[in-house]
Amino acid sequence: MAVANYHDVFHRYPPAVTLDANGRPVHSWRILVLPYIEQRELYEAYSFDEPWDGPNNRKLASRMPPLFAFAGTNQDGTSTSTNFVAITGLETAWPSGMGMVNSDIGDGPSNTIQFAEYNGPPIHWMSPVDLQFSTMSFTVGDPAGIDSQYLNPAVANADGSVRRLEADMTPTELRAMCTANGGESENVNNHSEEMEDGRKRRLKP
Repeated sequence: MAVANYHDVFHRYPPAVTLDANGRPVHSWRILVLPYIEQRELYEAYSFDEPWDGPNNRKLASRMPPLFAFAGTNQDGTSTSTNFVAITGLETAWPSGMGMVNSDIGDGPSNTIQFAEYNGPPIHWMSPVDLQFSTMSFTVGDPAGIDSQYLNPAVANADGSVRRLEADMTPTELRAMCTANGGESENVNNHSEEMEDGRKRRLKP
């Protein structure tokens, strides 16, 4: 909903990252959506005049919103790693440095992943780092790609629907779900199931 509300205000989705004058990523979409997840005070405390890990912004690291962690895992004041990432790259709904509008997603918002659960090497919630289409794994449950504390990881499509990925989804099928204009708009959701509450899944042993 936060990204949809951002779209309503700015008439496009937030960029995955904002870039400095040299084209280097400096700020994350997770910062840009803070006002839309009831974190305006935190957003206003953040300084866009320095990198995400600059002297002022480092002081905010321990204030990670619970929404960025798996349900029940956030520890106030100590949790700093996000479990929710964007799938980024020119092929995706998150091309670096620019925000799309729904009409840019030729495969259709209901067929295109916007966010995914992540359970791999730690990514700081403030860092302008996400899963890169060009280097990620497309095997469901691989920590180098879309993975979770649950047996079946979940993704959120650009239409706002949340889907549980089934274990028999092939890398080719998952790759198709990650592209915004790959031409695979039909049947890409065959091995996933829409969910109302993503917490109602079996945890990994």
